[in-house]
Amino acid sequence: MMSKTKRISLLLLVCLSTLASAQQYLYIKKKGELPAERLKVGDPVKLRTADGEDWIKGNIQKIAVKSITFNNQVYPLKNVAGIRTYNSLVKITGTALWVGGTLFTGIALTNRLINDDRPVLFPGQIIFGAAMVSGGLLVNWLSRNTYKTSNGYYWEVIDLNKEYIE
Repeated sequence: MMSKTKRISLLLLVCLSTLASAQQYLYIKKKGELPAERLKVGDPVKLRTADGEDWIKGNIQKIAVKSITFNNQVYPLKNVAGIRTYNSLVKITGTALWVGGTLFTGIALTNRLINDDRPVLFPGQIIFGAAMVSGGLLVNWLSRNTYKTSNGYYWEVIDLNKEYIE
């Protein structure tokens, strides 16, 4: 059995070890405004380069002063034309809505087919299922934030491990 002092010491050690980890952040900013987002290593985002047409999905692996590593590839920040982030709680809610709508309609359809009932689905069931699916897809779409350099956003790296000595 651990003594109270050992438990407190262990808790402090665990808490302080999280502070010792790398603390580089990528701030998404617009001139004259507070930062819109603060991204860190491990955050899931989509990235679009200046010469690319598609959004590339993945997690940030490393943040350096002039580049970020994303999907095992280094991207200079000056070539990043857009970053898309997602509010995970809103995305989960949207996903739950459209999955629920699909399951509701599927269960109702299966039950009525097994019982050989006619009509196969009532108009209310169709409307309810379609509303849940479309509402969920809309909420999923609303969960994303898109930041583009063409809209005045820029990227700034903040490295809290760097010593600023003048």
